[in-house]
Amino acid sequence: MKLSFGVVAGAGALVALVVAHRRQRVDEDGALRDATRLRTERFTTAVSQLGQDSAAVRLGGVHALAGLADDAPTGEGCIKRSLRISLGGASGAFGL
Repeated sequence: MKLSFGVVAGAGALVALVVAHRRQRVDEDGALRDATRLRTERFTTAVSQLGQDSAAVRLGGVHALAGLADDAPTGEGCIKRSLRISLGGASGAFGL
């Protein structure tokens, strides 16, 4: 009787661990998806500011892109290309 109770308790604990692990992975995936969506929205907004007529708005776009480059160094190449294009294709401008 004690052995069967131990086996059932162990199986229950194993199931609880598996469920907790899956729940954590789902939460982590959701957080990653949200962070990616937010980064994409920030990038899109900043790039759209680069094409505005107002110099102040364009400068705000440059600062926003610089902040994105600091936050996510993996996307740095895309950000540099966007800045080069907005600066008229000057590949050597500002060390980009």
